[in-house]
Amino acid sequence: MHTKYCGKPKRTFNCKQCGAEKIFKYTSTNQYCSHKCAQIASRVEKDETHYKRKRAIANEAWQRYHAKQKSQTPADADLKLIQQIYENCPGGHEVDHIVPISKGGLHHQDNLQYLPWLDNRRKSNKLIGLG
Repeated sequence: MHTKYCGKPKRTFNCKQCGAEKIFKYTSTNQYCSHKCAQIASRVEKDETHYKRKRAIANEAWQRYHAKQKSQTPADADLKLIQQIYENCPGGHEVDHIVPISKGGLHHQDNLQYLPWLDNRRKSNKLIGLG
């Protein structure tokens, strides 16, 4: 009901995200003025370290899976240490298997090194720098 027909004032609320004043509707939650404001408010601010850690976990999990398919994760591999190696990878670098898994290398902490990402891509699955 509104003033045009019955003289009652419209009830309003302020958007929790942008502060805009909107007319109260019984069909909505009356917290946000639009779907866009509701989406923005629902996002959790995450810093760069959060995304770097998530990417490291995904990369390590993929390598572990790939090595498992080829039965190349030895029993003495320290999976927690391997995960830390992936998480502590410096910016602009990637974790590289010295002897590639596709060439018979193991998914083991002694077979991992940091390489600049461009060098790692160039190396691909070649055996470089061995004897």
